[in-house]
Amino acid sequence: MISGKIRWGILGTGYIAEKFAEALSFIPDAELVAVGSRSKNTAEKFASKYKIPNPHGSYKGLIEDPEVDVVYVGTLNNVHKDNCIMAINAGKPILCEKPFMVNSKDAIEVITLAREKKVFLMEALWTRFIPAFTEARKMWESGVIGDVRMVSSDFGFLCERSTTNPLFVSELAGGAFMDVGPYSVSMAHILFGEPDEITALADMGPTGVDEQIGMLFKYKGGEIVLGYSSFNVESPKEATISGTKGYIRIHEPFFCPTGFTLHLNGQKPQVFESPLEGNGWNYEAVEVMECLRAGKLECDLVPHEETLALGRTMDRFRAHIGLKYKGIE
Repeated sequence: MISGKIRWGILGTGYIAEKFAEALSFIPDAELVAVGSRSKNTAEKFASKYKIPNPHGSYKGLIEDPEVDVVYVGTLNNVHKDNCIMAINAGKPILCEKPFMVNSKDAIEVITLAREKKVFLMEALWTRFIPAFTEARKMWESGVIGDVRMVSSDFGFLCERSTTNPLFVSELAGGAFMDVGPYSVSMAHILFGEPDEITALADMGPTGVDEQIGMLFKYKGGEIVLGYSSFNVESPKEATISGTKGYIRIHEPFFCPTGFTLHLNGQKPQVFESPLEGNGWNYEAVEVMECLRAGKLECDLVPHEETLALGRTMDRFRAHIGLKYKGIE
């Protein structure tokens, strides 16, 4: 159990690591004390930008830093497993960026180790902690829109293909499905859990990863979920939850919204707004800190079993479209 200020260390120096570093500045009782990279120079540049006192030229250096209370893993997908295992063995609590692992086999191994070592571990599904999203969730779970029968979500953005861009590198577990697909998979699981049937169509690019994918989830009760992820287009980035009495449209971007609209059958739409305090990533960091202070080993909103279930569904979709990563699987 940790009390007082909680000291964070960040593994990685890319885009998502920068966003998380910014997020911590919005939390009064959070302190960013270290950053770790494979390059000492890169770590020092990141540390200079975010005023971090301890830059480390290796992941191991950060994990073994006695000043670090909790580690945020914001590295590339293919090294999440090694990073988490190293941190768990060092007894350091972890917030690991999504996708949690490359496959469910690795997820089982890492979560099993965390449970054995009694180390806090959570997948960074930040959307679940965004105020507007949580308010919309309360609304559909209360039955306001009746029985939910259909859900759709999309996340497409233009991304220039390049053999040096990690998003397009098979050996780094790149592709649209692994980068932004987890948001649609997570939406399906939040509403209905693991699907009974899945199907998908994907456009496989010349680098060996998917550049866009359409996903279809079906459940025993007849519920249908549609998800779309792409590097080829700018899509609306909205989510719609449709029920027998109306629907909720979560505004762009649905993964970090500031509002949603309630459309009840035969009534005028009602708009609900919940502005962000911070950049959005701060909410999941606060949740981790509250869990650590309470002595928890997992988060109630993103429990280990949910992460394992998400991994199984991700595996099924990749198998369906024949997506394998070079040198990993």
